[in-house]
Amino acid sequence: MLMLAGCGGDSTNPTSTADPNQVVTYSVVVRNEAGTALEKLTLEIYTDDTLSDILQVLKTDSDGVASFNRKGSADGLVAVIKNAPIGYQVADKYLLTDKTTEITLKACNPITEESFNSGRLTLGDAMPDFSVTASDGTVFTLSEVLNNHKAVVLNFWYMGCTPCKMEFPYLQEAYEEFAEDVAVIAVNPMDSTDSEIETFRQTNGYTYLMGKCDARWSKLFNISAYPVTVVIDRYGNITMIHNGAADGTQMFRDIFGFFAAEDYQQTFVRSHSQLPTYEA
Repeated sequence: MLMLAGCGGDSTNPTSTADPNQVVTYSVVVRNEAGTALEKLTLEIYTDDTLSDILQVLKTDSDGVASFNRKGSADGLVAVIKNAPIGYQVADKYLLTDKTTEITLKACNPITEESFNSGRLTLGDAMPDFSVTASDGTVFTLSEVLNNHKAVVLNFWYMGCTPCKMEFPYLQEAYEEFAEDVAVIAVNPMDSTDSEIETFRQTNGYTYLMGKCDARWSKLFNISAYPVTVVIDRYGNITMIHNGAADGTQMFRDIFGFFAAEDYQQTFVRSHSQLPTYEA
C-alpha cells in the first residue's frame, strides 16, 4: 500500500470590492509542497460549490498557472482539479480567492489497485505512500521513514541479476556514510523468498533493508532491465530514476549527498551523471 499528506488552497474568500462591470483576470496557481509548478492539470471552474454550473475549463501552464477573465468578483467560484498524478491527494473542490488562488498539493495518496492496473509512475510524480515488510521483519512505511530522513532510495533487483549483486557493496559503503539522512531498501519484485533474501543480506553484511515487493511494481515503474535506482526526496516526489548498475561507490555518494543536502532544492534527474560530484 502507499500514501503521503493533505492538500491545500486557501479556503477563505474575502469579499471583493471589484466593480461588477470591470473585467478582472483571475488565476489559480498549483504547486507541490516543494514549490515546484504542476503543469498540464485540468481545472474546472464552477460558479458555486454545488458544481452544477461550469464556467471555464483550463489547463495549468509550465508555471502551474491557469487564468481566466470574468466581470466582477470571484465570490463563490470554485475550482476542481481533474487529473492530478497518482500520488497527490486532491480535495473535492477549492474555493477561489479574490484574484489569485494558490493550491499546494502534497504527496499523500496510498497506492491502490487502480494505480497498479492503470497507472505509471515516472520522474516528477508524487510517490504514493507504501508499506513493505523487509526480509528481517521490519515494516518500512514511506510516510513514516520520510519523517526522519531526507530521502528514500528504492533499489530494484532480483537474485538472478549479476549486475544487481555487483553494485550492492558500493551501495553498502555509501549507505554507511549517509544512513542518518538517507533510508535505503532494496526491493525484489521478481524472485526469491524473504528467507532467501535475508540469508543473502546477512551473509554479505548489508545493513540496509532488503525484501520482496509486489511484482506489479516493475510494471508501475516500467522496469524492463535491472537494477534500477529510484530516489524519493524529502517532499515525497520521485526525483531520480537511474537505470543500470553503479561501477563504484561514488555514484551512490553523489546521489545521497545531493538529495540529503541541507540546501537541497527540488531537482529531477535521469542519471547520477547529472548530479555534482559529492565531496565530504
